[in-house]
Amino acid sequence: YAILDWGPHPTPEMIDMLLDVIVAETNFTCIQTYGVLHNLNYTFASAQQRGLKVIAVIWLQPNETAINNQSIQIGIDMAHRYNDTIIAISCGSELRVRYSKEVATPLIVDCIQQV
Repeated sequence: YAILDWGPHPTPEMIDMLLDVIVAETNFTCIQTYGVLHNLNYTFASAQQRGLKVIAVIWLQPNETAINNQSIQIGIDMAHRYNDTIIAISCGSELRVRYSKEVATPLIVDCIQQV
């Protein structure tokens, strides 16, 4: 199925570079992703290598059931694989900001039930 495409996707090299900057120039020990598709799932391996923790946000979108389910499944898989790195999964944390409560709530509930 088609994956929403809103621009360039970060390469693993870019993710590594950005996390190296975070480690070298800040005291941060935890980061948050906004999605797990488009190479963002690589962030978990890169963060693990650098001793960072991650809050993984599953990006949800109305009228995109197949893509949402793919995101949810990848989020679950990554949480199992990187259970020492991913400290929380958030289902559509931004969804209620972008859409109404009536649109967002069923998507968030579905995600939570699957996770």
